[in-house]
Amino acid sequence: MPPVVHFEERVRRQLGRVVHRELVALAVLAVVGVAMFLLTRELAASNASVRRRDAASWHATGRAALSEGHTERALLALRRAAHINRGDRDVALSLATALEAAGNNREAAAVLEDLRARQPDAADVNLELARLSTRDNRLPAAIRYYQDALDALWSPASIDERSAIRREFITVLTTRGERARALSQGLVYAAELPPTTASQMEAASLLLQLGDPARALSRYTGVLAAEPTNATALAGAGQAAFALGDYSVARRYLSQLTSPDDRLASMKRVAELVAALDPLAPRLGAGERERRLQQVLAHAGVRLSTCTADPALATAVTQLQEPPTPSARRPSHDAVTQADRFEEGLALAARVERETTSCRPPDEGGQAITIIARQRGLEEE
Repeated sequence: MPPVVHFEERVRRQLGRVVHRELVALAVLAVVGVAMFLLTRELAASNASVRRRDAASWHATGRAALSEGHTERALLALRRAAHINRGDRDVALSLATALEAAGNNREAAAVLEDLRARQPDAADVNLELARLSTRDNRLPAAIRYYQDALDALWSPASIDERSAIRREFITVLTTRGERARALSQGLVYAAELPPTTASQMEAASLLLQLGDPARALSRYTGVLAAEPTNATALAGAGQAAFALGDYSVARRYLSQLTSPDDRLASMKRVAELVAALDPLAPRLGAGERERRLQQVLAHAGVRLSTCTADPALATAVTQLQEPPTPSARRPSHDAVTQADRFEEGLALAARVERETTSCRPPDEGGQAITIIARQRGLEEE
């Protein structure tokens, strides 16, 4: 074999041995690297597990202290838990609750806003922000957060919880004078209730409170169709009809109550007086109209005798109490004149009620007179 060929063969063998050593070294390094990686990951996992256990322990300690009213101790434990396990939403929520309990609403809001930035549709976070904003009298923010909480994705099993939040929202709106918004939410709330008697009664009561007596009456009559003697429904229907100005219907429902409370009994008597005192009611004889007018004027006279008012009012009442003088004019003209007199007397009595209210609140008769005058277009709302 030529010397050159022999030399090249030797070089190739040496290079092969070098490459083999390098490959073995790389393999060893790879094995060592993998082992180190696995060891590091295990240590990291173990360390993370220890941190989670520590955070959970501090979290439990903080919650216990908070439930016992030890706010400062709770804050210390919960801050440690939050520092150890950053980003844990349960810890953050507990910390926000403790901060609110300590009166540190600003920091509580910051914690909650950080959670909301990470999960904008979290109903519990939005709800806490809504409550916090309500306590701070920031109604626009509270409305936004309540709405976001309600608009979150709720599971069918959590519908009752969402309904409770809407009811809470309605209460907030009502107490802050936002009656239109409250009624809007009330309609949604009522529509979502199950068709049970208890739920329909709740819906009717709420709608009546929110200023929608027509829908409230519809719900109450629905209950009464199935349970005609339901006293609560009878009382509610009577109140709703009274609020609607349908006093005959109100009287009908309230008359069926065997033992109404003082307020309902008074409402019933007012409804009865509205029917009994109106001198302008249709299909009345002249004598009955005059009798009713004299009752209305007598009531006004009693008011004027106990309250200081414009002396001209007393003079006008006295003049109208005098029997009408027979007229030589045509009977048709007499009828027109008499109708004017009845209207004048009713309007005058209503004015007496209005101008003596500061002296003494209107009694049931006075309330009825004001209602009648309003129905006849003789008194403004």
